[in-house]
Amino acid sequence: MSSRISYAELVKSATKLDSEAFEAFLRDVRRQRATTDGPGYALEELTLLKKINRGFPNDRWLRLQLLDSKMEESTLTEQEYQELATLVNAYERYTLNRIRWIKKLASLRNISAEEAMAQIGYAHGSR
Repeated sequence: MSSRISYAELVKSATKLDSEAFEAFLRDVRRQRATTDGPGYALEELTLLKKINRGFPNDRWLRLQLLDSKMEESTLTEQEYQELATLVNAYERYTLNRIRWIKKLASLRNISAEEAMAQIGYAHGSR
């Protein structure tokens, strides 16, 4: 025997939950919807997660740190200065894209960007 709950009863029941239980309920509903909204939805979310977690290339990150240190020590050559400027621009583009991807993920999950960042364990300043 299948018992059905009406939409109004579901809303009424959900509003009785404490904040923590309500947030858990919403997460569970979103997770369930992700599997029932079809493979396109889940694939888009997976693609975004891969992009977000990819990180800035390690070799470029290490070079950026080295050149930044040299700039702090005032030992940067003109050629290195140009390379540093190029790396900084690349890192800024990467960071901007990462923010866009997080915002898009949040939109898919119908949550704030801050909530999405917390869900994926994104630490401010991580590369």
